[in-house]
Amino acid sequence: MQHVVAVPAAGAGAWGGVAAAVPCRWMGTRVATPWVDPREYEVYAEDAAAEAAEAAEEQDDARFGLPNQPRGYRRADSRSRAPQLVGRDQIPKMPIQSTISINRIAVVRKGGKVLKFAAIVVCGNGKGTAAIGKGKDKEVARAVEKAVARAHRMQAMHYFELYDDRTVFHDTSAKFKQTKVLIMAPREGTGLTCNNSLSLICEAIGIKDLQAKVHGSNNAHNMVAAFWKALLSVRTPEQIGRIRGKAVIDYASLKAGLGPGHSTVEMPLSK
Repeated sequence: MQHVVAVPAAGAGAWGGVAAAVPCRWMGTRVATPWVDPREYEVYAEDAAAEAAEAAEEQDDARFGLPNQPRGYRRADSRSRAPQLVGRDQIPKMPIQSTISINRIAVVRKGGKVLKFAAIVVCGNGKGTAAIGKGKDKEVARAVEKAVARAHRMQAMHYFELYDDRTVFHDTSAKFKQTKVLIMAPREGTGLTCNNSLSLICEAIGIKDLQAKVHGSNNAHNMVAAFWKALLSVRTPEQIGRIRGKAVIDYASLKAGLGPGHSTVEMPLSK
């Protein structure tokens, strides 16, 4: 039950100004208190959080030089059949685009089986940045175009730190379903001693020396997923030192007079 109570206007004296009529509700006492819906506080908090997130995204866009538009896909025009990226996903095309696998699949529909093609594509710049994309369509060319477009999304891109810009920092392994991949960091000049599909990924990333073994299923999807998982698990000396709370000193680089190397503390050069 709401009532109207007279309250003093802003800037007026005790009751010398013009009174304003404010709807209020009896709160169990003889004094009328203005009614405020508690749900409005939640709305205000959500709006503030949304505005803060939007401001942070705009700052990131300005820092990376990306257009201030929503991310996602745009319907292709008559000249192009592949979906076109817009907003923060609209990044330059990668110079290295390799097709890992093209497999023919059958989709069962009401009228029978529909034959399609599934493509796996890796895109990279050869300097540590790469992405994997997958696409399906009735035509091979269109399936590859879809895979390339999906590989050029910001959420698909990954940057990998390389040791001496040629190999991974340490040996590691990963398992995906029935496929296990073991990768090893060899000495300089070894080259890529691994499966052809994994070699294409290494070339897109910029890895020049690597040894890899595949155990179990040799399915292209499983191999790519296991190899990608293994690469993401590689840690740099700085990251391991930060996790353990210890400093890193690159004695080999300091002894050779090549500088601090991967050292996280300042050390004098050896004489």
